[in-house]
Amino acid sequence: MGPASDSFLLTNKFAVRTGIKLSISVWGGLVIGLLMNFEHPVWVMITGIISFFGLDHAQVLKKCLAQTFATIVGGLIGVVIMSFTMQSPFLTVMTVSILLFIGSGLGYNTRDMNLTFCCAFTCLTICLMVIVPVLVGPTPETLMTIFIDRVGTVTFGIFWVAFVSICFWPMYSADMLKGSTKQLIDTLTEEINPGKDHQQSLLKISSLVAQIEDTAKNSDFESHNSRNAARIARKINELVFSIFGESVFLLENRNNISDSIKACFEDYLALLKHKHHAFHAINEEHDDLVRQGNELKARVANLDSEILTPLDFIFVDKLRSCIDNFMAMKELQNNLFHDRRFYNNTIKITKTFDIKNFIRNGARTSGYFILAYAFWYVTSWSYSFLIVAVPIVFSVMFSRLPHAEILLGKVIKGMLFSIPVGVIVYIITANAPSAIELYILIAGIPLFFGLMGLSSLSSFALSVGFNIGYLVTILPENNYDYTLDVSFAIVRTLAIAIGVIILQQLFVLIPRDTLLGSFGSGKKLFSNELNDALDIDKNGRSEAIEKINARIVDKLTTASMQEVDETRKDVILEGNRALEVNRAIRALSRHAKLADLPNSFFKNINEWKKDILARKQFEDDDSKKLHAIVKENALSSGLSMMDNKMFFIENVIPEYDRLIRNSIKQ
Repeated sequence: MGPASDSFLLTNKFAVRTGIKLSISVWGGLVIGLLMNFEHPVWVMITGIISFFGLDHAQVLKKCLAQTFATIVGGLIGVVIMSFTMQSPFLTVMTVSILLFIGSGLGYNTRDMNLTFCCAFTCLTICLMVIVPVLVGPTPETLMTIFIDRVGTVTFGIFWVAFVSICFWPMYSADMLKGSTKQLIDTLTEEINPGKDHQQSLLKISSLVAQIEDTAKNSDFESHNSRNAARIARKINELVFSIFGESVFLLENRNNISDSIKACFEDYLALLKHKHHAFHAINEEHDDLVRQGNELKARVANLDSEILTPLDFIFVDKLRSCIDNFMAMKELQNNLFHDRRFYNNTIKITKTFDIKNFIRNGARTSGYFILAYAFWYVTSWSYSFLIVAVPIVFSVMFSRLPHAEILLGKVIKGMLFSIPVGVIVYIITANAPSAIELYILIAGIPLFFGLMGLSSLSSFALSVGFNIGYLVTILPENNYDYTLDVSFAIVRTLAIAIGVIILQQLFVLIPRDTLLGSFGSGKKLFSNELNDALDIDKNGRSEAIEKINARIVDKLTTASMQEVDETRKDVILEGNRALEVNRAIRALSRHAKLADLPNSFFKNINEWKKDILARKQFEDDDSKKLHAIVKENALSSGLSMMDNKMFFIENVIPEYDRLIRNSIKQ
């Protein structure tokens, strides 16, 4: 059996737990909704499913808050629209389509899927507030009744979901970050190896860093310990890139240095293999690591007394930096495992705004709404009203996922399968208004297996389609004067499936442009970050470099997931090049600051940085000699002729000049 089918087996403990937890959320919400006499308790049930589209408790809370905001704001917007445009269907459609265009575009341009979720359900609520009054009569009383009923039902569902999330097998961001950071550090130490493909290694590390950042974003909605864990994890992310980049430089130049330096470097490689193998022995292992690290740092410090070539000088400096950063990273990992406080500011990874995909996704969502609304309004097929609203959620949520049309195909299969299953349950129970226990027992069994599918990414889309279609088909209502209407049960779900089929074709006609495609080439993709790195002034350099690195990581991970193998290599190459130049610029500026060089030096250095980018072609001797602007700086800076400063100006700067030019012209 494939991995998708494994999610529906009772032997899969995680899937069974997921089914139990979500069943309690769904059916418990129905019971309490009926007791509280909600007119449409199905909204509580749907809230009980969609709010669990995430592993950790923090994501559940964020989705609850997002849905609260979406319901209130979307409902108010819908009320305002219908108040002014209820007499003009054309004006209503145009107004809503513009709002959907904006909401869908914004939903794409965020790293946080919970914000995408918020945009999707804001759009859904606006659509419902526009559609339902057309069915039952667009009067002010109808608008306010619909708004109050939906807001009240969903708000209750949110509190119920949060309660279930904390009571049954909760997963906390802090615990997830402990496991993720350990995986990141282990991957880092494994990839710093002469036999590895370091471009692919960079992709692995970048993907893990982005995953950790996405988990850390949710920690703000948990405890103080989770927020502290997020700060530590982000700091580890910063150190990982510095350690990896400088270690790769050391590996590439290890055969061009003296034997004494090489011996220290080999000991550094051995130090990297020191791992935290067991949580119960972490203190003893960490103490042993600290002892080895301090001994190695003392040996590296003694190398300064030797006569060093420019390359030796840079090599020793980078080796010292790697050891310090690795020790700091392991100390942070130890603090994370022990929930110790960490108060330093850290850099967050943010998403690059993509205007092309903003337009594409906005056009797809608004275009679908216009088509679906026109079809529904012209045909007067009142039973199919959900065709206008529900697929809008898929349009916004799936816009960021790779191969959205394939995932929508799985959603369609799940919905079509839910119709016969749901109709059978619908006929057997007849909504069971006087036997809610029997209703839950009969209707709960198929839904339980559907909910189990949400535990795996391989079965997630199929399961989402089945669960939504199943609930729409059986549609529990708080109505004792109930009439069995099988055709309505079939049509309302079939209409959604037809809408998703149309949306699937729109994803083919208006596909998401890749990030690389939006910029045209790998060089252009990272050109802004390269320019910014070469234009940093003397103040705030370290923080600015880390922010630039965060932007590079976002582009690198996003573009790599979207590309095939051939174009992915270009993304990795250019992303690695931008990170290399960043590190070299930071090291050069740091040395200049430590040498107490005047501000005029930094001014000339900035001119030299810009000159590097301006020169598209380099002659052979450009990588071996000092650029004229740097020579001029040595003569014009008014420095006292101290040996360390002259050595830096006459030897170290030319070596950095060579390294940076080599990185750019590769």
